[in-house]
Amino acid sequence: MYNPNFYKVQMGKEYMKDARYSLLLKDGTEVLPHQYMRIDFCQDGKHIICEEETGCSLLKLEML
Repeated sequence: MYNPNFYKVQMGKEYMKDARYSLLLKDGTEVLPHQYMRIDFCQDGKHIICEEETGCSLLKLEML
């Protein structure tokens, strides 16, 4: 799933190992920094799951 108002940006090559993700608005404004091992949009398009070394978070997109 995705939300057309955001871009998920990957830095690094290998998923869940050296890759880190950030979230940008379409205008290029950084919403979440490049610290997440994974960022996934939920099916409702209104929430995302962010995974870091220390655990996961469920975030509501309208709060970002």
